[in-house]
Amino acid sequence: GDSIDFDFTFQAHSVEQIGEISGHGQFDGLTEALLLDKPQLNLSTHVKDLPVAFFNAYLGEEAANKLNGSISFNMDYQGDFEQRYNAAGVFDLSALSYSETQLWEHPLPGLATNIGYQVNISGDTLDIDKLDIKLGELSLSAKGSIHDWHNDPVLTDTTVSGQTPLAVLDYILPWKIIPYADEIRDRVHRTGHFTLEKLTLPETNLNRLIDEPALLLTLLQGSGRLQDAAITTPLDIHYITDISGNLLMQDGTIQAEQIQSTSGPLTLPTMNIAASDLSGYLKINASAKGPVRLTTSDAAELSTLLKKNHLKHLTGPIYL
Repeated sequence: GDSIDFDFTFQAHSVEQIGEISGHGQFDGLTEALLLDKPQLNLSTHVKDLPVAFFNAYLGEEAANKLNGSISFNMDYQGDFEQRYNAAGVFDLSALSYSETQLWEHPLPGLATNIGYQVNISGDTLDIDKLDIKLGELSLSAKGSIHDWHNDPVLTDTTVSGQTPLAVLDYILPWKIIPYADEIRDRVHRTGHFTLEKLTLPETNLNRLIDEPALLLTLLQGSGRLQDAAITTPLDIHYITDISGNLLMQDGTIQAEQIQSTSGPLTLPTMNIAASDLSGYLKINASAKGPVRLTTSDAAELSTLLKKNHLKHLTGPIYL
């Protein structure tokens, strides 16, 4: 039969109930006898300010209690009504908040959040060809596959890359499962920038991750780069600033390599740090090698530095 073109709009007694829903579609595969013959649907949908409460009946009580606000999205869909279809579009989650007491102290704010995606489904396999997330100043790109996605989902071939100011990580990292979270937050300043070059996750059952979120720390493998970070030390010296270096994560260990930094007028030695047993009793090994260089000739600044460390004078080079 011929193609059937149609437009649609959904309205309720108030916008607060379902927001605004509209779209355009094309249907092929209806014969003159009103029978289906290789049906195919192409659909473009636009949804604005749809309350998440609309999905409560499908989410279940536990999941519904964690979500508040509304979502907006555009979606282009193509499918054959059997086992093959794909969808692409953009979700706007700026008006959505999410609470998960096992991971975060406070609900995650929506901020200016957009998610661009392209997925293909064939049988029980969902391929995520593109997932671009923009959360404030944080940007992430990911791809992967989910097998048996509607029953017992298993994540495979997952890779993630991105970049973010460290200030953004303060409110999106799951601090409740990170060892020594309070001390880390007290010491690390909200400055600097982190680039995630590549992060991979081995084949993983998603239901197991939901039950044991701390397991994620032992499974991730990846690399990245830290730039211009700063920390407060327990010593009576200047803050350590201009921290830059490479980060590696594998087999439950985080390695910080070739770390360069300064403290006031001093350029510090190059450091290498390894943290292991991330989900248990944290172990840290550190080493430093190279000169300590004085980068100022300001007598007042040098005098202040020496007094803070209970020194009267300092002469000659220092090598570690």
